Amino acid sequence: MTNHRLLNSRALILAPLTLLLFIAVACGGTAATPVIVEKEVVKEVIKEVVVTATPGPTAAPEVLPQYGGFINMMDYADVRQRLIHQSSILNKNLSPLFNKLVEYNPETDNQSDIRCDLCTSWDLADDGVTYTFHLANNAKWWDGVPVTADDVVFMFESIAAPDQFEILEGRSTSSSILTGLYYEAGNAQALDTNTVEVVIKFPSGSFLASLAVETVLVQPKHTVIDQGILQGGRNMDALNRSGPFKFVEHINDVSTEYAKNPEYFKEGRPYIDGMKHFVIVDSGRVIAAFKTGQVLTSNWGVTNMSALEAQRLDDEMDNLTVHWGGPATSLSVNMNTAKPPFDDPKVRTAVHLALYRQPIIETFTGGKNLMGSLNPPGFWYSRTLSESEQLPGYRELNGEKHPDDIAEAQRLLKEAGISENLKVTLTARNCCVYPDEAVLIKEQLKKNRGWDIEIEVLEAGAGFDAYWAGDYQFMIQASTLNNTSLDAVHASWVLGTLPQWVGGGRGKFFTVEGVDELFEQQMREPNQEKRKALVNQIEDTLYNGASASAVIWWTMRHQPVDYRIQNYHFTDNGMAWEHVWCNPAC
Repeated sequence: MTNHRLLNSRALILAPLTLLLFIAVACGGTAATPVIVEKEVVKEVIKEVVVTATPGPTAAPEVLPQYGGFINMMDYADVRQRLIHQSSILNKNLSPLFNKLVEYNPETDNQSDIRCDLCTSWDLADDGVTYTFHLANNAKWWDGVPVTADDVVFMFESIAAPDQFEILEGRSTSSSILTGLYYEAGNAQALDTNTVEVVIKFPSGSFLASLAVETVLVQPKHTVIDQGILQGGRNMDALNRSGPFKFVEHINDVSTEYAKNPEYFKEGRPYIDGMKHFVIVDSGRVIAAFKTGQVLTSNWGVTNMSALEAQRLDDEMDNLTVHWGGPATSLSVNMNTAKPPFDDPKVRTAVHLALYRQPIIETFTGGKNLMGSLNPPGFWYSRTLSESEQLPGYRELNGEKHPDDIAEAQRLLKEAGISENLKVTLTARNCCVYPDEAVLIKEQLKKNRGWDIEIEVLEAGAGFDAYWAGDYQFMIQASTLNNTSLDAVHASWVLGTLPQWVGGGRGKFFTVEGVDELFEQQMREPNQEKRKALVNQIEDTLYNGASASAVIWWTMRHQPVDYRIQNYHFTDNGMAWEHVWCNPAC
């Protein structure tokens, strides 16, 4: 058996880099920074070696962490009133309370680095499919019960087969669908109290990345199953967690407060005494809160400021830096295929063709966000920008919307029997400049198609509930990819991690013939060029089948951080904040 530390790709900072398997030294690392040989994931690659980097400049003197302080953060929306086992979104509010088996390392700018969280190390057998996780022997739930291998096995089983547990029967599996790509029920076992063996379906460099995202959290089996207490934002007082901070108080739509967990199993962590997340929806108030020092950062890379507003804040402030990262979120016009007129594929295709992406991107982001189709731009499996710009729906002619796209949209709507003065409701959550974007989209569809559109603006939480319940005709919504491996990206479009595909989170609204087979084929294909060809075929098949999502842009996220917060590194996942401290004091 060989011991490995796996570095796996997700959202990359600014420059697009290759997303491939990285195999390095065991969890815990070495003093030298490795340059990793980049290869696709196949059995033969499991034995790939690490190349040591050439020595760089002498490192700066180590800055010692300081203890104490309290960080006020802004939050773009209130704690999700959903159960952890049902949530497919980032748990940015609850992240400080939880642990995962492994995590993306928040103490490095390397956005591919995966390290242990509840585990202390893992082994990967020579077969490339058998993982052995060694757990910390001093981790405890808040009620004093030790965290054991049984809790980790429960996590895997609740992902793959929730219906075997009566309390979880009928729940959505979309939150952990990525892990379910590689893990099949019954293939995790507790070897002893602190050791778990997991056998996956086939060798994959994306398996650990699927475990590191914020929706795959280790749950206390005795609390959920034995006591029947589900975990999540619905009843914060009933939470039983293992994380670095404990819940103090939640005021609905106002704030959530956490305090340091004095019995946290990681020695010396966390450094700060606590934090408070303030819900601030209006972008003007967000800007004012940062300028007056009422908040020192946001709790993740969404602030309700537009990209232009965030850039201005960065330019105007000398005591904070706005950090940028991505692409990791697609903003789309999502059409409900269970409701007319979007149950007709011709109508969905017409919307895709009629939208004019370039001015929307320029108006709201100054060109900072990126145009892309179903694949995020800049990755090895994606079409180039120039290639995307030639696709129907994305192309221009002489700086204007391509007339062939408008003509084809008109033809399709005529065939579908849709009148030019069609009345339809476009829904937008009061979040992330969605209402303003809705206005521009309304104007475009009125100009290009003559549609009479009513804009419905919902409070952020209520809007998200409507989105998952399928209670809309068409809606502006971003879809987060916490893991931008190829499998993760296309699991969203193909297998149903997005609500417009999965009415209420369970069961597709529609399928496109052949796309599931293509997806399975690309997951097991060892040749990178062949995988890319398969992915392009998936993308074309989805669009030819009238995808429910018309992607507008891929977002470059931003997070303002006050200069007093030390050891911060941008991440597209929620952070537990156990690793940061304040200097000067906060």
